[in-house]
Amino acid sequence: MIEHEPWKGPYYEAGIDGQRIAIVGHSHHGDCDNDRFTLDTVADVISGRQNLRFFNQISSYFDFQDRAEFWNRVLFFNYLPDAVGADEERYKFGTPEQIKRAMERFLRLITKYHPQKVFVFSKGMWPELPPSREQGPPLNITSGEIEGDGFVWCTYDSGDQIVMAFGLEHPERAPKEPMRQAVQRILAMPLTSAQRIEQSG
Repeated sequence: MIEHEPWKGPYYEAGIDGQRIAIVGHSHHGDCDNDRFTLDTVADVISGRQNLRFFNQISSYFDFQDRAEFWNRVLFFNYLPDAVGADEERYKFGTPEQIKRAMERFLRLITKYHPQKVFVFSKGMWPELPPSREQGPPLNITSGEIEGDGFVWCTYDSGDQIVMAFGLEHPERAPKEPMRQAVQRILAMPLTSAQRIEQSG
Protein backbone atom coordinates (compact mmCIF):
# COMPACT_ATOMS: atom_id res chain seq x y z
CA MET A 1 0.00 0.00 0.00
CA ILE A 2 1.40 3.38 -1.01
CA GLU A 3 2.06 5.95 1.70
CA HIS A 4 3.88 9.15 0.79
CA GLU A 5 6.96 9.76 2.90
CA PRO A 6 6.87 13.30 4.37
CA TRP A 7 9.47 15.91 3.47
CA LYS A 8 11.62 16.92 6.42
CA GLY A 9 13.92 19.80 5.57
CA PRO A 10 17.52 19.58 6.80
CA TYR A 11 16.98 22.69 8.95
CA TYR A 12 13.59 21.64 10.32
CA GLU A 13 14.81 21.56 13.92
CA ALA A 14 16.03 25.18 13.65
CA GLY A 15 12.69 25.99 12.10
CA ILE A 16 11.26 29.43 11.40
CA ASP A 17 11.56 32.05 14.12
CA GLY A 18 12.79 29.24 16.36
CA GLN A 19 9.61 27.21 15.83
CA ARG A 20 9.23 23.76 14.29
CA ILE A 21 6.68 24.18 11.51
CA ALA A 22 4.66 21.56 9.63
CA ILE A 23 2.85 22.41 6.39
CA VAL A 24 -0.09 20.18 5.43
CA GLY A 25 -1.78 20.21 2.03
CA HIS A 26 -4.70 18.18 0.73
CA SER A 27 -3.32 15.66 -1.76
CA HIS A 28 -1.06 14.82 -4.66
CA HIS A 29 -2.49 13.80 -8.01
CA GLY A 30 -0.99 11.99 -10.98
CA ASP A 31 -0.74 8.71 -12.82
CA CYS A 32 2.54 7.44 -11.33
CA ASP A 33 1.96 7.26 -7.58
CA ASN A 34 4.71 5.98 -5.30
CA ASP A 35 6.03 6.43 -1.76
CA ARG A 36 8.51 9.13 -2.86
CA PHE A 37 5.89 11.39 -4.47
CA THR A 38 6.18 14.12 -1.81
CA LEU A 39 9.97 13.90 -1.55
CA ASP A 40 10.42 14.17 -5.32
CA THR A 41 7.88 16.99 -5.65
CA VAL A 42 9.48 19.20 -2.98
CA ALA A 43 12.96 18.47 -4.36
CA ASP A 44 11.73 19.57 -7.80
CA VAL A 45 10.24 22.76 -6.33
CA ILE A 46 13.49 23.60 -4.56
CA SER A 47 15.59 22.95 -7.67
CA GLY A 48 13.23 24.89 -9.95
CA ARG A 49 12.37 21.85 -12.07
CA GLN A 50 8.72 22.45 -11.10
CA ASN A 51 7.06 25.83 -10.65
CA LEU A 52 3.95 25.08 -8.60
CA ARG A 53 1.67 27.88 -7.36
CA PHE A 54 0.74 25.97 -4.18
CA PHE A 55 4.34 25.78 -2.99
CA ASN A 56 5.35 29.24 -4.21
CA GLN A 57 2.42 30.95 -2.53
CA ILE A 58 2.99 29.26 0.81
CA SER A 59 6.66 30.25 1.00
CA SER A 60 5.66 33.85 0.21
CA TYR A 61 3.14 33.85 3.10
CA PHE A 62 6.10 33.26 5.41
CA ASP A 63 7.98 36.15 3.73
CA PHE A 64 10.60 33.89 2.16
CA GLN A 65 11.88 34.87 -1.28
CA ASP A 66 14.16 31.83 -1.57
CA ARG A 67 12.12 28.64 -2.03
CA ALA A 68 14.97 26.38 -0.92
CA GLU A 69 15.51 28.40 2.25
CA PHE A 70 11.86 27.99 3.21
CA TRP A 71 11.19 24.36 2.29
CA ASN A 72 14.46 23.25 3.88
CA ARG A 73 13.15 24.60 7.22
CA VAL A 74 9.79 22.84 7.40
CA LEU A 75 8.08 19.48 7.50
CA PHE A 76 5.62 18.96 4.64
CA PHE A 77 3.05 16.29 3.91
CA ASN A 78 -0.35 16.08 2.30
CA TYR A 79 -3.25 14.89 4.42
CA LEU A 80 -4.20 12.05 2.08
CA PRO A 81 -1.53 9.36 2.35
CA ASP A 82 -1.54 8.56 -1.38
CA ALA A 83 -2.63 10.28 -4.60
CA VAL A 84 -6.26 11.34 -4.81
CA GLY A 85 -6.30 10.18 -8.43
CA ALA A 86 -5.02 11.06 -11.88
CA ASP A 87 -4.44 14.70 -12.89
CA GLU A 88 -8.03 15.10 -14.09
CA GLU A 89 -9.21 13.94 -10.65
CA ARG A 90 -7.16 16.50 -8.70
CA TYR A 91 -10.27 18.07 -7.08
CA LYS A 92 -11.63 14.82 -5.67
CA PHE A 93 -12.06 14.74 -1.90
CA GLY A 94 -10.63 11.32 -1.07
CA THR A 95 -12.26 7.99 -0.36
CA PRO A 96 -13.50 7.00 3.11
CA GLU A 97 -10.57 4.58 3.30
CA GLN A 98 -8.08 7.35 2.45
CA ILE A 99 -9.61 9.62 5.10
CA LYS A 100 -9.42 6.84 7.69
CA ARG A 101 -5.75 6.24 6.89
CA ALA A 102 -5.10 9.99 6.83
CA MET A 103 -6.43 10.48 10.37
CA GLU A 104 -4.16 7.77 11.76
CA ARG A 105 -1.18 9.01 9.78
CA PHE A 106 -1.64 12.65 10.83
CA LEU A 107 -1.43 11.73 14.52
CA ARG A 108 1.49 9.40 13.89
CA LEU A 109 3.47 12.07 12.02
CA ILE A 110 2.95 14.89 14.53
CA THR A 111 3.94 12.49 17.31
CA LYS A 112 7.08 11.42 15.45
CA TYR A 113 8.26 14.87 14.28
CA HIS A 114 6.93 17.07 17.12
CA PRO A 115 6.00 20.21 15.18
CA GLN A 116 4.97 23.10 17.41
CA LYS A 117 2.64 24.69 14.85
CA VAL A 118 0.85 22.91 12.01
CA PHE A 119 -0.48 24.97 9.09
CA VAL A 120 -3.26 23.08 7.30
CA PHE A 121 -3.85 24.74 3.92
CA SER A 122 -7.22 23.18 3.17
CA LYS A 123 -10.33 24.34 5.01
CA GLY A 124 -12.32 21.69 3.17
CA MET A 125 -10.16 19.01 4.75
CA TRP A 126 -10.14 20.62 8.21
CA PRO A 127 -13.35 18.85 9.43
CA GLU A 128 -11.76 15.50 8.50
CA LEU A 129 -8.79 15.92 10.85
CA PRO A 130 -8.68 13.57 13.84
CA PRO A 131 -10.56 14.64 16.98
CA SER A 132 -8.53 17.25 18.86
CA ARG A 133 -8.00 17.96 22.56
CA GLU A 134 -9.74 21.31 22.04
CA GLN A 135 -11.28 23.22 19.12
CA GLY A 136 -11.03 26.98 19.19
CA PRO A 137 -13.33 29.56 17.59
CA PRO A 138 -12.38 31.24 14.29
CA LEU A 139 -9.97 34.14 14.77
CA ASN A 140 -9.89 37.30 12.71
CA ILE A 141 -6.66 37.69 10.77
CA THR A 142 -5.43 40.95 12.25
CA SER A 143 -7.44 41.83 15.33
CA GLY A 144 -7.61 38.51 17.14
CA GLU A 145 -11.34 38.95 17.59
CA ILE A 146 -13.54 35.87 17.36
CA GLU A 147 -15.09 36.72 14.02
CA GLY A 148 -14.37 37.03 10.32
CA ASP A 149 -12.69 34.85 7.73
CA GLY A 150 -9.29 34.47 9.30
CA PHE A 151 -8.43 30.99 10.51
CA VAL A 152 -9.61 28.23 12.79
CA TRP A 153 -7.43 26.39 15.26
CA CYS A 154 -7.25 23.38 17.53
CA THR A 155 -4.65 21.56 19.61
CA TYR A 156 -3.38 18.00 19.87
CA ASP A 157 -1.44 16.12 22.51
CA SER A 158 1.86 14.88 21.14
CA GLY A 159 3.83 13.11 23.82
CA ASP A 160 4.80 15.70 26.40
CA GLN A 161 3.85 18.76 24.35
CA ILE A 162 0.80 20.45 22.86
CA VAL A 163 0.72 20.87 19.09
CA MET A 164 -1.16 23.90 17.75
CA ALA A 165 -2.91 23.34 14.39
CA PHE A 166 -4.38 26.09 12.22
CA GLY A 167 -6.80 25.77 9.31
CA LEU A 168 -6.37 28.16 6.38
CA GLU A 169 -7.68 28.43 2.83
CA HIS A 170 -6.02 26.55 -0.01
CA PRO A 171 -3.54 28.90 -1.76
CA GLU A 172 -5.29 28.46 -5.11
CA ARG A 173 -8.51 29.93 -3.68
CA ALA A 174 -7.27 32.74 -1.44
CA PRO A 175 -5.91 36.27 -1.96
CA LYS A 176 -2.25 36.50 -1.06
CA GLU A 177 -2.12 39.42 1.38
CA PRO A 178 -4.80 38.22 3.86
CA MET A 179 -3.13 34.82 3.85
CA ARG A 180 0.26 36.37 4.51
CA GLN A 181 -1.21 38.36 7.40
CA ALA A 182 -2.81 35.23 8.86
CA VAL A 183 0.44 33.27 8.68
CA GLN A 184 2.42 36.11 10.22
CA ARG A 185 -0.08 36.44 13.05
CA ILE A 186 0.07 32.71 13.75
CA LEU A 187 3.87 32.78 13.78
CA ALA A 188 3.75 35.60 16.33
CA MET A 189 1.45 33.69 18.68
CA PRO A 190 3.35 32.38 21.73
CA LEU A 191 3.68 28.63 21.87
CA THR A 192 1.78 28.73 25.16
CA SER A 193 -1.25 30.47 23.64
CA ALA A 194 -3.23 27.24 23.52
CA GLN A 195 -2.84 26.64 27.23
CA ARG A 196 -3.74 30.25 28.06
CA ILE A 197 -6.83 30.19 25.83
CA GLU A 198 -7.96 26.98 27.51
CA GLN A 199 -7.43 28.35 31.01
CA SER A 200 -9.22 31.63 30.27
CA GLY A 201 -12.17 29.77 28.76
